[in-house]
Amino acid sequence: MVLKVRDIEDIHFRVLRLLEANPAMQQRELADELGVSLGKTNYWLRALLDKGMLKMHNFKSSKRKLAYAYLLTPMGIAEKASLTGRFLQRKMDEYAVLKAEIESLMQDQLNQIKGSSLSANVLIAADDAVEAEVVAAPKVVIAGSDPQSMSPHPQLT
Repeated sequence: MVLKVRDIEDIHFRVLRLLEANPAMQQRELADELGVSLGKTNYWLRALLDKGMLKMHNFKSSKRKLAYAYLLTPMGIAEKASLTGRFLQRKMDEYAVLKAEIESLMQDQLNQIKGSSLSANVLIAADDAVEAEVVAAPKVVIAGSDPQSMSPHPQLT
């Protein structure tokens, strides 16, 4: 499987972000957070170490011999800032596409409602987020039935 540059950038960004927040995070914990195998996590850590974005610091006073901290180097900090900008731009672009699709679907739904007996309440928030609530509540009374007796909560007498 060949990864696209943006996929690699997203993984690098996520690893750098997690390790910046918790340098003593173990590889297994990192793998769980990333949702990938331990082997893939080790691969990505090695790649970032080889590129000089991370350095590994051994806790010599630790009772566990494998206790390490992954520290971002100045290059890693700069790369994380750059990756953050590109990540945010991609997410904003994805948001714009999703928002346009939602608005199109909402318009289609409203057009369908106009031709039917349904009523629609559409609320448009100040931040341009669109939320719609379609209410279809026709009253149906079965001939010969008493609506009061059909209530799930009969009145106490």
